[in-house]
Amino acid sequence: MKRFYDKAVVVACAAGYLVQLDGREVKTPEKRQNLSPTKAMAEAIGQEWNDQGEKVIPDSMPIAKLQNTAIDRVETRRGDLIAELVKYAGTDLLCYRADFPEDLVRW
Repeated sequence: MKRFYDKAVVVACAAGYLVQLDGREVKTPEKRQNLSPTKAMAEAIGQEWNDQGEKVIPDSMPIAKLQNTAIDRVETRRGDLIAELVKYAGTDLLCYRADFPEDLVRW
């Protein structure tokens, strides 16, 4: 899509940090508030928006994509995902013991 803004800036709010494009808040693909928990994360996402050329290429914004996924997909299915992770914790893959390499053995 054609770039439709001049500059992305980070704005602090009571619950965290938001990225704004020419004063308009960035939303997730499902139109939810795109709230970053830390200033550093919001600044990284803002930089991804500022680094776009004449066209906005979402695949070139990995941090923004991860945050969008967390908000749109994970946050809405939190209970289901916790249940699935707990079920996985019962497998031997999680508690695998290794003799090598040294770094893995220490964990």
